Amino acid sequence: MAIPNSSLRPMTHPAPVGRDSTKSPPDPESEAQQVLPWFEMALSCDLMLRHLVDKLPRGEEGVRQALVQLRETLSISTPTSRLIVICGLPTFYSRDRVESTITDLCVPYGGVVEGEVFVPAHHFPLPPCSKDEQLCKGVAVLQLNCVEKVKEVVEVLQENKFLKGDVSGTNNNSDNNRAYCVVTLASNLQCSSDNSALISSAVELYATHKLLTSEGTLCKPTQTVLDTIFSRCPGNKPISKVAFSNTSEENLLCPFASCYDEDLVSTINLIYSEVGEKSNVDSEELYLSDSAFISWCTTLAKKSPVRLLRCILATGYDLQYNLLFPTEPDYLAQLSHYTTPSLDSTLVKHINQLCMSRGLSSNRIAPQEILMTSSDRSNPDLTPLCNTPIEYLRLRFAFLQVINASVAKHLLPSVSLGTVSLASHSIGAVLLKGKDLLFYDVKLNYLNFVINSTDKRSGESVPPEIIFDPLTFVYQTDRHQDATITMLARQQLSRTPSSEMCVKLAAGGDPVFPFNVKLTGETVQGTSGSFRYFMWLVAQELQSASLPVLVECPSASAGENKAKFLLSPKNIDYQDEALLLFCGTLLGVAMRSDVPLAIDCLRPFWSKLLGEDLDFDQDLRQSDIITSNFLRGLSGLTSEGEFKDLVSKTCPTHFSNEECAPGCPYKFTYASLDGREVCLRPGSPLITWNNLSHFVENVRELRRCELSADNMMPLIQCGIQSIVPIEPLRLLGASDLELRVCGQQHIDIGFIKLHTIYQVGTSQSDKHIEYFWNVVETLSQEDLRKLVKFACNQERIPFSCPCQESGPDTCHVPPYPMKIAPAEGRDERLIRSETCMFLIKLPQYSSEAVMRERILQAINCRDDPLSG
Repeated sequence: MAIPNSSLRPMTHPAPVGRDSTKSPPDPESEAQQVLPWFEMALSCDLMLRHLVDKLPRGEEGVRQALVQLRETLSISTPTSRLIVICGLPTFYSRDRVESTITDLCVPYGGVVEGEVFVPAHHFPLPPCSKDEQLCKGVAVLQLNCVEKVKEVVEVLQENKFLKGDVSGTNNNSDNNRAYCVVTLASNLQCSSDNSALISSAVELYATHKLLTSEGTLCKPTQTVLDTIFSRCPGNKPISKVAFSNTSEENLLCPFASCYDEDLVSTINLIYSEVGEKSNVDSEELYLSDSAFISWCTTLAKKSPVRLLRCILATGYDLQYNLLFPTEPDYLAQLSHYTTPSLDSTLVKHINQLCMSRGLSSNRIAPQEILMTSSDRSNPDLTPLCNTPIEYLRLRFAFLQVINASVAKHLLPSVSLGTVSLASHSIGAVLLKGKDLLFYDVKLNYLNFVINSTDKRSGESVPPEIIFDPLTFVYQTDRHQDATITMLARQQLSRTPSSEMCVKLAAGGDPVFPFNVKLTGETVQGTSGSFRYFMWLVAQELQSASLPVLVECPSASAGENKAKFLLSPKNIDYQDEALLLFCGTLLGVAMRSDVPLAIDCLRPFWSKLLGEDLDFDQDLRQSDIITSNFLRGLSGLTSEGEFKDLVSKTCPTHFSNEECAPGCPYKFTYASLDGREVCLRPGSPLITWNNLSHFVENVRELRRCELSADNMMPLIQCGIQSIVPIEPLRLLGASDLELRVCGQQHIDIGFIKLHTIYQVGTSQSDKHIEYFWNVVETLSQEDLRKLVKFACNQERIPFSCPCQESGPDTCHVPPYPMKIAPAEGRDERLIRSETCMFLIKLPQYSSEAVMRERILQAINCRDDPLSG
């Protein structure tokens, strides 16, 4: 069966006909013609997904056609679209300071490629520059990592007073009468601007920097890429004019010469007339050798460096001399050789990290932005990517983008994931098997869609309410179970139907939460701050000894995975069942409210919550490395003598005591995760060489049962199901679910800075605001979490926002945006916050030292209700 080539075509939906519409009823034949393209695209997506997951032959042709089209698309991409040129910089600035300023300004927007900002320097020192300092030549060129951020970065650079030379409020940039401007370049490295001559000069300096060394020879990367271009010409070497003009895809010399001059023949004649050589004395035909070609390119680089750089880019390379797309004729076979399930899943994880760091969805990252930096190559989790050429990673990523877009548009809205166990070959089953191919934002959008579609609280209903006195729960870490805020909340919500807590995803400045939290003795506007404080307090209690739910993993005693938790193994009673059900309810509440419930549980907890099987050996090493090493040591014994040697080391007095029985003094018992001694076999016999393998298996089974927690997980799942449908959660992985419930622990201060607004009486250019950000940028991650907790009553906040997805500036995810407002007084006043509004009231402190002192005082007293 031929696969319809529709995976890349946009889908058109028939316009809905309303009840009051005066239009005539739709024609059935016309309606069928409109439905058919949707069916074709859904079928194409289904078959390609089955080919990726189950190697279904029927989907191979669709995959091949999609890859061919994507390669064509990548071949016309412009690597210069992320290039920014700055002209008119003050020439009395040091080069290093300009570089660091531009780099810092670009960090919140994804940063610059390989951290490189090209700022040419004068070759002679000028006062007041020191001897070890070089002065800026007035221009800079940089390439951003993210094309979606180019417009924002241009605006930021354009308005920066330091770069304009307007530090003191008056423009000092009068040197050489240069007008300050920030521009982007077209694909031909040119720009139509009033300062086109100055921009062209800056681009020429940049091209020279990319191509030549300080001695005037081609730099090694440039010579390597030119050698590759020359070697890709088919036929014998040296190359004849006929071979040079070969227009096959394999020949990169043809697009190279065509970019030099549209008349390919005249360009070839020019090159051969200047550096061509005769094969022998009697022959009139000229040939081109590798060394001659390099010599011609060197001369061109000195005369017209921009022109040579354009020629290199025309062959499919980017500005880092990485191929934008595969150029080999057999690229499909090569891609098939590199592609493995491990490659795809690792690439998806890598893209997810890029999306989080840039605050973008996966469909807004361009394939040419995929790079393997030195830190990426040293990351053992990314090993499958390091063994694959970058051009194939870019093509594979583009293909995964198509698959994800088609799955999100055609399959997820119309497929049930709840009947997978009854239909193992259904589309839902294939989606679950291939969920590692889906980007996190695709899964999250689907989950959020389901959450918003299953709200049940009516507009007239009074929201459930929890009331407690915050003073009762301050500085009491080891409270009795019945005296915890968690149990108090369970009691107060015990008669509330779960449907009353099923609301749409929290959004806007005053979001609607599943229930309200009222703090007695306090008069506040809004419910956000108190709700976030409640969720933070519950997370602290769940990870303490006050509640018998979680236990710190044994690996923590060995210095690994400290403050990481697992379900506490126990035989549960009725009260435990009720508590576990409520814990599941709170997990669902965290997803509906988008307020993290920051419980730091290890992977077994989240994977079993999704109904997945344990990766037992890996999970055991992560959870209990002591037991893992102990069992591996016992399993490695090959003789009874080795067994006795091991026993004599652990119990040296045993074999010297004649009254002791032969064998091992240890019985068939082992410590549980919570430290209790568990009998592994009736009667607890002694361990001998003959029954050692049974002991090892009994311990493994004990840990497997404890990590699986089969007696507890159904209760937590039931609690989640009462708030959020459990079926769409199965599309998530363990790490995805943890991120969705607990939030991201790392604080990205650049993202917060981007999403900060300054209220009337305060401006970003104010001196005390500069002091504030200077201090905040030097804080540790722990102190940053304290600062966020001080400002909005939760330590973990989102690092993606709808406003970055081409939405309006006012469209923010709670608790954003952060607000900084003026406060009366100066050095003697303290910093205050309004947590419901994520607002900080900042006095105009006189120095950065005072600002640091006040910030540290505020964040370290944040939990003291008497601190004001």
